[in-house]
Amino acid sequence: ANGFILVALLSLAVTALFYYCARFFMELQVDNSPETIAHAMDYFNVVTFLAFFVLASNAMPQFVRNDDRPKLATVLMIAGALLNVVGDYVFIKHFHRGMAGAAEATILSQIIVSIIGFAYFFSPKARLRLRVWDLKFSYKICRDILVLGVSSLMIFFYYGFISAIYNFLFAKHGGAVCVAAYSAVNYVSYLYYMFAEGFTA
Repeated sequence: ANGFILVALLSLAVTALFYYCARFFMELQVDNSPETIAHAMDYFNVVTFLAFFVLASNAMPQFVRNDDRPKLATVLMIAGALLNVVGDYVFIKHFHRGMAGAAEATILSQIIVSIIGFAYFFSPKARLRLRVWDLKFSYKICRDILVLGVSSLMIFFYYGFISAIYNFLFAKHGGAVCVAAYSAVNYVSYLYYMFAEGFTA
C-alpha cells in the first residue's frame, strides 16, 4: 500500500520536474539542434501530466512479482510492450502524430498495465490483498522503501547521466543523426542489461 502511495507522491515530483526543466535538460544536451528539441518536447508535453502512469506501469510488475506471481508480472510487461508497439504503428503511421503519437501510444499502454496491476491487488487472486482502508501513509515504511531503493536509483541515475553526456557530444560533433543512432544502440544494450537484471533479481 505504501508502495502505491510513494508512486503517487513521486509522480508529482516528476511532473513538476518535467514541466519546469524538460526543455532546459534537452537544451543542455542538444542546444544546437532546435528540431530535435522540438520533437523531444512533443513527447514530454504528452508524458508530463501523466507521469503517474509512467511510474506505476514500471512499478506494478515488480509489485506483482513480489506477491509471488512472476508469471503474471511477465505477462503484464509483455502485454505493455506489445500494446506500445501496436500503438506506435497506429498513432505514427496512420494518424501521423509523430513524437506526440509515440508518447500517446506509450502512455496508453502504461495506463492499461497500471490499471490491471492495481486491480489485481484488490482482487481475490492477490496473496497480499488490499482494501481501500489499507492505503494509509506510514513514514517508517516509506523511509525504509526509499533507503532500500537508493542503490538502484544511483545506478539508473548514472546511466542517465552518461547517456546525457553522449547525447551532448554526438549532437555537437555529429548532429541529430548521430544522436538517433546512439539512441538505437543504447536501446539494444539496455535489452542485454535487462536480460541480465532479470536473472540476477
